Amino acid sequence: MPSPATKRILAIAGLLVLALFAFYALVQLHAHAMLLLLNVLIILVLVPALLIACFIRLYALRGIIRATKIRMPLAALSAAAVLLAAYSLATGWLDQRLAARAYPGVYADCHKVWATRGLVLNRPADDSNAGNSVASVRRAFAAGARGAEIDLYFDTDLQRYVISHNRPYKRHSGELLFLEQLWREVGGTPYYWLDFKKLRHLSDADAANAVAKLQAVSAAAGTARDHIYVEGAAPFHLSLFRAAGFMTIFDIQPLEDDNVLTPLIVNLYKAIFYFGDYSVMALDYETDDGVVYGPRTRKLLGNIPLFVYHIPDDVALLRELAGLPQVRVLLDHDHGANHYRLTACTQN
Repeated sequence: MPSPATKRILAIAGLLVLALFAFYALVQLHAHAMLLLLNVLIILVLVPALLIACFIRLYALRGIIRATKIRMPLAALSAAAVLLAAYSLATGWLDQRLAARAYPGVYADCHKVWATRGLVLNRPADDSNAGNSVASVRRAFAAGARGAEIDLYFDTDLQRYVISHNRPYKRHSGELLFLEQLWREVGGTPYYWLDFKKLRHLSDADAANAVAKLQAVSAAAGTARDHIYVEGAAPFHLSLFRAAGFMTIFDIQPLEDDNVLTPLIVNLYKAIFYFGDYSVMALDYETDDGVVYGPRTRKLLGNIPLFVYHIPDDVALLRELAGLPQVRVLLDHDHGANHYRLTACTQN
């Protein structure tokens, strides 16, 4: 008969195996939005905690750490070692799965520079040259832009999409500009990057209504869903648009490239991106504190398709970034700059 200590060890080992099998089952169901954060917690918290408990229990059973002065430092060292090992294994597995993903249907044209709020003229703003207007978007497409980024809100009272960067909403000739009006007046089948403001503040019911409204508006305008990229930082609500057939942009806010915590933050974003099954990531090129999309962050993000914004108006830098295969779309920080015909075709 096994001794009581052996039984305890077998019980702990059995629990660990069950936890790992549960984790595997959840991974296979990663397309379900409600399991997204649970998967992340399992990778970064539950499995390491269980391993730590196993190590401490095994030490206690074997009488290795009876003394209080030894027990706490040894337990702390064991915890640190197990957390480091679990983190390394989890990130290695995640990188392998992301590297194997194909990303079908994601924008891959050589002309990567899109318009930011349309093409904004460099003169005092009025309704004819302001950003996020019918005129600015028309002007950008006429100048050669393949796509345009526009800012919008889903107004829960009106149950309509209002095009504006801020609240109170920007008015054009005294009137609000709605998404269906923009698409009706611009026409054609270009690409649109919809910077969805305050997506995380919507209730579940309002988020579902926003998806239904976008389906109706895009169908009426004849704008293909794979030409519509919905940007947001709210994983669950963004997944609703993905499930409805729209392309999705998971917006991330990592630290500067040289920050010591950058790898940890980027890897957490990668886990959410993977389990959310979004189309692309978006991030700043730089902030006031320094470059974000630098060499280390580029390596960490691997082949994940990226939309990069707030890029200085520097043609050499735009060409460098356009030459990276994982970078699919670029937004110049200068809304009046026209580099839409810059091509990456000859660089590949």
